[in-house]
Amino acid sequence: MIQRLYILLMCLMFSTILNATTTAGSAAQITSSPSNVANFEKKSDRQFTKNKKASARVKRQQIQRKRFSAAVGKTAATGTSAAQAISHREIEPLISANAYWFEFYDAHVFLNVDYDADGYFSKFTVRFDANVSGGYADVYAKLYLSLAGGAWVHYHTTDVFTIHAGDDDDDYSVTTRLRTDFPTGDYDVLIDLFEAGYPGIVASIGPREDADLYALPLEDNEHELGGNATLIENVSTQLFDDRDGDAFYTALSIEYDIDTLHPDRLVYAEIILTHSTDFWQDIITTTSFALHNQTELVEIDLDSGFDPAWYDAEIKIIDDYTGELLAVAAQDFASLTQIPLESIDYDNAIDRPSNQQPIVDASGSVSSSESGGGAFGVFALLIGIALLVTKRRKG
Repeated sequence: MIQRLYILLMCLMFSTILNATTTAGSAAQITSSPSNVANFEKKSDRQFTKNKKASARVKRQQIQRKRFSAAVGKTAATGTSAAQAISHREIEPLISANAYWFEFYDAHVFLNVDYDADGYFSKFTVRFDANVSGGYADVYAKLYLSLAGGAWVHYHTTDVFTIHAGDDDDDYSVTTRLRTDFPTGDYDVLIDLFEAGYPGIVASIGPREDADLYALPLEDNEHELGGNATLIENVSTQLFDDRDGDAFYTALSIEYDIDTLHPDRLVYAEIILTHSTDFWQDIITTTSFALHNQTELVEIDLDSGFDPAWYDAEIKIIDDYTGELLAVAAQDFASLTQIPLESIDYDNAIDRPSNQQPIVDASGSVSSSESGGGAFGVFALLIGIALLVTKRRKG
């Protein structure tokens, strides 16, 4: 009897170790799932099939162009051209009587986008930190660009924001896309700070005070885009409706910005959803719309045919008359990869398709930590019981 118990315990121990190994493998796949770059490269030469059973409803609308600040906190950005309202800084601007209370602590510039790889950027971010002596103050800033020492051209006025004494966590950022009237060259940046509700400048910072604001290689879209006259930028997705609570959703919205040098063309968008393991696709087509510098919102409800899985999305802007592909956005935006979706006909039970996910090497984009573990504790307990049985047998 004791020998049978010993054999049973050893079998249980082996089974526990095997299950723990399998569980650890599944967890690694789930952790890697947000990054699909490696997987996309492996499957890029596959022949995708159309899922004829898939059914989805789509609604598109043009919405007011937003400031690109949703994910950055104290950040404002402008997508408008300075050419829409060109003004220059006065040679001798009015200085506020409260100026002695304010100062700039620091400023930095980050160069973001250079599509034609000529070393001159059409999109950049200015981040600055202003201080006030004691307490807090509501302020706003005006930003200027100067080409090769020329006149200071006003290109953006911020919203009102609050600064607190000498805090270093109340810095403010402005991200700008230059659309027209800024030819290729080296530009200086100047920032004037104003106290809300009071006339005059309370503090200024420019290339004389901070070398980071000197000789920035910039150019507008007309010089940047060249033949690629339409671009998709700032793509974000939101997920809705999960009745069975399995974290796979039956509806999503995709919001994206369009920048173009050729407005008024009649176009439509294709939203392509690709199953990340079975590699079938469903193409969802929007209604036609006139092309401008605009923000588009596409809302999609998945009615049937989409089994629970991670899907990759792709956006295409296509000329309605010629069929010419004008712009595309895909795996270069993380928000369009590994989206957990299922259609309404699957949203009635908890699904766990994680074990079927492709293993993706995401070591460069994820961080991991470990603490404790259940498998070794059970293993030690079983060894202890086995030793006790052996001891009793010897006794």
